[in-house]
Amino acid sequence: MLVIEITGLQLRCGRVYAGLTLDQLAQRAGVTRQAIGAWELSSAAVPAARVDKFSRVISVLESEGVRFLPDGAVTIARSEPVARAAIPALNARP
Repeated sequence: MLVIEITGLQLRCGRVYAGLTLDQLAQRAGVTRQAIGAWELSSAAVPAARVDKFSRVISVLESEGVRFLPDGAVTIARSEPVARAAIPALNARP
């Protein structure tokens, strides 16, 4: 089984690439906005007790076409480009 570690920055990139706000992702994944915000700001691993919730977040992003690659890259496969206006959001705090 391939295991890919996902950093907070990668998670944030994936959310922005998918065009989702913290609130939208939280609602779709069934977790709190605060949890996602904390994960995006963290460089630490997700505690085992929260892996199921983190997995739901990743599933939502993957359903939007986001791919987390073993080399640390984050890509998106979608038919329409992400609006340029969404990219500067990577520099903003959640």
